[in-house]
Amino acid sequence: NKLSRFICKEKPSLESVKEKANEIQDMKDYNLALIYLGSFLTSFGFAIIFGGTIRDGLAAGIVALIMTFFLRVQKKTFNQMIHTLLCSLIGGFFSVVMCWIGIGENIAYVMIGAIMIVIPGLMVATSIKDIMCDDILSGTLRLFQALVSTAAIVAGFSVWTMIYGGNVSIGEQSEWWMLLISTILGTVGYSIVFNIKYKFLVVGTLGGVISYFTYYFVDIISNNNVFLAMLAGTLIAGIYSEILARVLKAPNTVFLLPAIITLIPGALFYYTMYYLINWNEALFNANSINMILANLAMAVGIIIVSVGVQVISK
Repeated sequence: NKLSRFICKEKPSLESVKEKANEIQDMKDYNLALIYLGSFLTSFGFAIIFGGTIRDGLAAGIVALIMTFFLRVQKKTFNQMIHTLLCSLIGGFFSVVMCWIGIGENIAYVMIGAIMIVIPGLMVATSIKDIMCDDILSGTLRLFQALVSTAAIVAGFSVWTMIYGGNVSIGEQSEWWMLLISTILGTVGYSIVFNIKYKFLVVGTLGGVISYFTYYFVDIISNNNVFLAMLAGTLIAGIYSEILARVLKAPNTVFLLPAIITLIPGALFYYTMYYLINWNEALFNANSINMILANLAMAVGIIIVSVGVQVISK
């Protein structure tokens, strides 16, 4: 983004552009220790956001560390889907271990927290947005890829849930102050995993907190209307990212990813696929409807903001 602005303003030579492009290629991500810390914080935070205890968060964080190790192993033997399924089986096994030795309490929350480092929730929302914007082929392919990937991830975890036979019920949500702390930790961790630079960590995390608590309060006011709450949170995340992109002169994706990650319905993905595999028709129908509504609301929110920005810009 900075290079694009430099080219437009200075009209540099081709050699100068190539040199700066090579510098960008050589830029390093966070070091390995910070990436592992980011994975731990992401799963720890989201396990609590979805209703788990601190012990569930700790267990999910440990499982995320193990999964991150296997995710970073070179995929020389297996294709992406097989590799994802194997990582999920490994994550599910160690989730069971965490609960068996007494670190985790509710295996569902441990698994939901761990899943958040691999679940393609944002891909589902953007694919629906593409379909609604008449880019049907691209959106359908992306949606199919996301759903198959999600099925492989949750199947890998659910196999171990059935073997373990632990509690997978939805409990009471944490207190607001615990949600605030876990939202901050989860957003910071996710930002590190996706290589959001240091100077944007604070504003990115603030966006995640604002969008989540918009969703949280609208959900209470609307008497658990998933679509309305998710739409409100996504609109705030989109507006926030568009404003900061212009103020700080950076791509809006840098701010949208941390702002919207707290809205990804990871728990709904997990429960929908879990009840499908166990063929609990009533609970599968209820969770799948809410999952569809949540992703549809995210897609609509993204479209409204993007169209609004285009209108205002023109």
